Amino acid sequence: MMKHLFTALIVVCFAQGLYVQSARENKKIITRYLLEIFNDKKLELLGEVFPDRFVRHDLNDGTDTWMTVADQQKRVGDLFHAFPDFHYTIGDIIAEGDKVVLRAIWHGTQKTPL
Repeated sequence: MMKHLFTALIVVCFAQGLYVQSARENKKIITRYLLEIFNDKKLELLGEVFPDRFVRHDLNDGTDTWMTVADQQKRVGDLFHAFPDFHYTIGDIIAEGDKVVLRAIWHGTQKTPL
């Protein structure tokens, strides 16, 4: 069992159809995503912050992957299985237009491999 502590820089873009939320609304969405869905482990709420199909842009390897809410539920569920005490702490949030950048720290104790 290994304790992990990571600082994450997360960039999120939100836009559905022709409607683009305000920067303030986008900050609320990412805050809800990390604090309520991740920290409180409420995966059933993912459909409230993601459209049915969306592109996941992976900053680690530069890939773009089409996903569904069910795909995201599985992905995050696997993360929770490996890190049952996974927890985000949000530092700074900056939003402009349809983009949100935040500095966050996540920590957790890895119990099983991913």
